[in-house]
Amino acid sequence: MIIGIYPLFRDKQETGALLVLKDRTASVQMAEQLTGTNHVIEALRANTHEFKNELHIISGLLQLGETSQALAMIEDNGSLQNSGSAILNQIENKTIAALLLGKQNRAKELDIDLILQKDSHLPAHNPFLHTKEEITIIGNLIENAFEAIGNDASVRNINVFLSCTEEGITISVDDTGSGMTPEQIEKIRAGRFTTKGEGHGNGLKMIQEIVRRKQGYLEIESEPGEGTSFTVSITSQAKEAHA
Repeated sequence: MIIGIYPLFRDKQETGALLVLKDRTASVQMAEQLTGTNHVIEALRANTHEFKNELHIISGLLQLGETSQALAMIEDNGSLQNSGSAILNQIENKTIAALLLGKQNRAKELDIDLILQKDSHLPAHNPFLHTKEEITIIGNLIENAFEAIGNDASVRNINVFLSCTEEGITISVDDTGSGMTPEQIEKIRAGRFTTKGEGHGNGLKMIQEIVRRKQGYLEIESEPGEGTSFTVSITSQAKEAHA
């Protein structure tokens, strides 16, 4: 529990105190959501879980004498390692790289192909966004893409593009999910739409708050049945305005 004590006064004389009790768990969950910390924790947990599962399967195959299948799985894991190496080479910010690796493993569990575009690059630090803000934007956009694809989509791809130049930073996430109508897009811009039920949708609201604070842009392109593209752009003008 989190306890707050506030004195009560009457005629400038302290006459008592107001005791306020708050659920610490709820406060911690909200703080983690606001900072984006939960995205990194989930990513690292997914990475560890996936690795352990693969080790157990390989061990079981070897015990059963299925050497060829075990070797095939090891080779497949090698291709994933190469993909991980590409992320580490392109994304110098190791916290963001860890986030992407974890989301890639999560995508594999969902039978989704999550791809970081080859021309992506993100330095360790940049003057446009703090790492926590990057985590909030990237993590929530990818989670929304998972949700949009769901279980029914026949084409299951997510493309992530990250770029940072002297002019600004761009974060783009495209999915092959269910898409949205113009009315749904307008509700998102107004902070009134979510596919996850009442009380959800805070991820996009937090992204919009960052964009507003940084005087950036949020572009949404979507058609029902054709997928959705979210692009966040923070420009050099926003950097100069906050210098």
